[in-house]
Amino acid sequence: MQSSLYLMDLANEIHVNPILFYNTNLDPARRCGSETSVSYRINDALLVRSGVAYMRAVFREGIWAGNGLPLVSRYTASAGVTWNIWQNYLVFDAIARFWCERRMDNDQAGTQKPIPANGTIDLKLSGRCSSSPAPGS
Repeated sequence: MQSSLYLMDLANEIHVNPILFYNTNLDPARRCGSETSVSYRINDALLVRSGVAYMRAVFREGIWAGNGLPLVSRYTASAGVTWNIWQNYLVFDAIARFWCERRMDNDQAGTQKPIPANGTIDLKLSGRCSSSPAPGS
């Protein structure tokens, strides 16, 4: 298990303007929050893991002071499993990720309807084709 707390006062966070093809700096912002992740090996073939994070991200100066930063979800979570089906020749991975609503890109004023909460599930079937050691072993 691992947990962390953080507080970042950012002064030169870059924002890309895709229409005019240049970067600008956002007004100074503060990001603070916590992250916790845990993994547990049930046996040699099965590993489960999960994580949760909270982040508060707001402009701390400028005309948008106090408003939330666009594209930042306050809460995120994930849960996953890795199943080594057959001696690393066949491995199944699944992970579900969830996040709460967030402001649209370029909505520094906080006036647009937020992007709804959502989630994804990723599945992967992989394996090793030879008995040679992995790179770096």
